[in-house]
Amino acid sequence: MRFLRIPTFITGRKEYRRMDRTPARYGQFASFMSVQGCNSRRHPDRHDRRLQFQKLTRVATMTGAAIGVTWIALESAKALSFF
Repeated sequence: MRFLRIPTFITGRKEYRRMDRTPARYGQFASFMSVQGCNSRRHPDRHDRRLQFQKLTRVATMTGAAIGVTWIALESAKALSFF
């Protein structure tokens, strides 16, 4: 089923496709992360609050957009009925 794959000119040519998913590559990544000191514990509540704020912002924006579109549609209908 070659026709379902993403074309090479978009993804770029990979000579070692299987190397991306080998345990050795994961081991190199884990080693790099431990040397860099990236294993410090993050505060999970701050992350959750940020995600909740993003969700609230997205909902508020979509609600405002829906109200705006509805208002424009009603005003347009009133204007067209006036003429």
